[in-house]
Amino acid sequence: MRSILGFGCHSPNSYFCILMFFAASALAQTNLESELSDVVQQAVPSVVTVRSDVPVVKSEQNSLSFFSARPGEPGSEQKRYTLIGSGLYLNENGFIATRSSVVENARKVYVLLWNGEEVRADVIGIDDEKGIALLKIDSPKLPTLNYAKTNSLTPGSIALIIGNSLGVSPAISIGNISSADNDGFIQVSANIDPGANGAPVLNASGQVFGIVTGRIAYDQKDVNVISANSTVLVVPVDEIYKSAEAICKKYQESHGWIGLTVQRSQYSKVNPQIKKVAPGSPAEKAGLLIGDVILNCNGKEFENYYSLRSIVKDAKTDESLTLHVLRGQQTVDISLRVGKYDYASLFESVPFVDTPGYSEDRNGNSSLDWSINGNKSVESRLRQMELEIQNLRKQLLYQKKK
Repeated sequence: MRSILGFGCHSPNSYFCILMFFAASALAQTNLESELSDVVQQAVPSVVTVRSDVPVVKSEQNSLSFFSARPGEPGSEQKRYTLIGSGLYLNENGFIATRSSVVENARKVYVLLWNGEEVRADVIGIDDEKGIALLKIDSPKLPTLNYAKTNSLTPGSIALIIGNSLGVSPAISIGNISSADNDGFIQVSANIDPGANGAPVLNASGQVFGIVTGRIAYDQKDVNVISANSTVLVVPVDEIYKSAEAICKKYQESHGWIGLTVQRSQYSKVNPQIKKVAPGSPAEKAGLLIGDVILNCNGKEFENYYSLRSIVKDAKTDESLTLHVLRGQQTVDISLRVGKYDYASLFESVPFVDTPGYSEDRNGNSSLDWSINGNKSVESRLRQMELEIQNLRKQLLYQKKK
């Protein structure tokens, strides 16, 4: 009889061992798939698709010419192309982290939420050194994920990448952690598709430890391009928070805030209607109410309902704005002074949670004990499955010798 699994089968006991082998493997695989599926389902609502419109100049001159016409010059035509990436919803204030290359030089940026809703996003800033962009959206509170420390990761551990694949989301890739380099990046061996830039990367417990920032090709180092069969570069969560804090500090010094969340009015496509008023904000102090429709600002009408946000962003702290508001059947003028919101304080520390089996002493030295909660850990199940396979192979060898 032909050998199975590399071993000859010459007795009923051998057949029994083989059946047990496949039964155990199938059961372990089913349990593993079920647990990974649970992790993914819990994580998906915190993962977004980022879409940006980037302007491109198409020149009527020969495409091989060294020089090309600039926008607005004769012989040029304004075009645009779309970039698609992924992002991680960071907190209930609407901040999202993604790869800088996804939104750099974009004219407009949109975020597609897990429920199919697409909203406009502001680019708060970009950290060119780390390749991180910070976005902000106005939307209902989305669930956030727990974060894991980099030193809680072990080489060979499972890594789940939840992102976008050629416009299809969510796209799931499973790999394993290769190493955590001294340059601040975590290396993960995984097959990923275009659109995974900015995708969150999770451990087997469903905790995020970073986002995809690029890959290392086999023949070159290029962190701006992603293709399959690559070593993925992941920027850790603590580095994301450092970048976000620095970006917010710079942003809030030059951008105003009045504490309004608006939506398109049901009466007009261009007038914003107040959806939410932040407690203690200039808008609340001035008496603005949910449902108010803003007709103009300082006597100037809006081009679209999004125009108010641009006006406030460009306003200086303590600058006075007068809003002409429709409240019910009456109109009223409400004046307020632009304030400044301390967004940076939201990123002063990372809300890490404990990873099963991970501990730190007073000196910051870390250790991992995977025996803790072994029956509940996907990592432990994988290792247990490997041990079971090894034991079954030993039994097959023993039966063969008999």
